[in-house]
Amino acid sequence: MRSAVSLFDLVLAAALLLLFGVLAGPGCERAKLRVRAHDLRGELEILHKAANRAALDAGIARGTEVPFSRIAVFLEGDSVPDRLKQGIDPLGNPYPVPLADAPPTFSKVSARSLREAVSDSFWTPFSAAESAPLE
Repeated sequence: MRSAVSLFDLVLAAALLLLFGVLAGPGCERAKLRVRAHDLRGELEILHKAANRAALDAGIARGTEVPFSRIAVFLEGDSVPDRLKQGIDPLGNPYPVPLADAPPTFSKVSARSLREAVSDSFWTPFSAAESAPLE
């Protein structure tokens, strides 16, 4: 019966661990991006409701910009992060100013960062802002 571990056994074990690490790395990164995409989409839904409530409260006409200073009043609760009240998305990019009675948009930089994690149909009815600067 063999009781010692040979150098070959150690090299084989190290190679298998390295192989698992190489294969799992991209999948873990994609999973992190998917979580951020879901966070962003959830925030867009919250932002849409808050912008519409702020527009109704202030008498802002359909298609007119609703400033974040007015929206922040309607973004209450422990589940709403402070950065959302300041107009910052989960990736750290600013949200474009939402329009009354229109789905909010998000920055093209965030859209580009999340492109490989989720399909374009995931964002419906939301979209990347047309006027957002490309960086």
